[in-house]
This record gives sequence, structure tokens and C-alpha cells, in this order.
Amino acid sequence: MTAPLCQISAASGPHYVLITVAGVLDTSGSDRLIASLEVALSDSRLPLLLDFTGVNKTCSRIFRHLLMLRRRFGDVKLLCICRPLSHMRRLINLTGLDRFVDIYDNRDAATAAVGGGRGVADR
Repeated sequence: MTAPLCQISAASGPHYVLITVAGVLDTSGSDRLIASLEVALSDSRLPLLLDFTGVNKTCSRIFRHLLMLRRRFGDVKLLCICRPLSHMRRLINLTGLDRFVDIYDNRDAATAAVGGGRGVADR
């Protein structure tokens, strides 16, 4: 059995939960990522930082899943995306996900933005 093309890891910081994605975010990777996001959202009231710095290709399925999460949680900004690919950034804006997701150019900027310890309930 071959290793998945997409690697996903999760870690908790003092003021956020960080989910790091690397490789090719294909259909199975997208499903695994959304499962990780749903677990993190149900287990924590902290903002989620989704770091795409290591992602080199995505499928569109991730956007369908993010739209479903948006419907489930409303317009509360739960996610911060670090360094999405340019086509991801365009799709985030076109689909209206930019009202639900904050976008940062790198992980340092995202962690600094949530470093004040504001939880989801405070947003």
C-alpha cells in the first residue's frame, strides 16, 4: 500500500489549533482534512489555523466541504488559512468563503493575528 499523497497533522497552541497540510490535496486528502477540521471544531472553541504552505496541488472538493462547514457554523470566522495557492485564494473570494475564512500570507502572520487568545466565542 502506498502512502497518501497528502499529509495532515494537527497541533494545539495556546490560542489556536494548527492543522498543517502538505503535498497534493486530492479527493481522499480533502475528505481526511475535513474530518480533521470537524474534530477540531467540535473539540475546541479556539480558532483553527489551516496551513497550506506545503500544498502544491488541490482538488475543488475542499471548497465544497468548506462551504458545508460555513453553512453549519454560520458566518462566525472559525478558520484562518495560511498561504493558500493563488487559485485557492480566488475560489475563496468567488465562493464567499472570505466572509468565513481569514487569509494570511504565512503562518507567522496568522499566529500573530490570533495570538491575543480570542476564542471563537469572542469573535
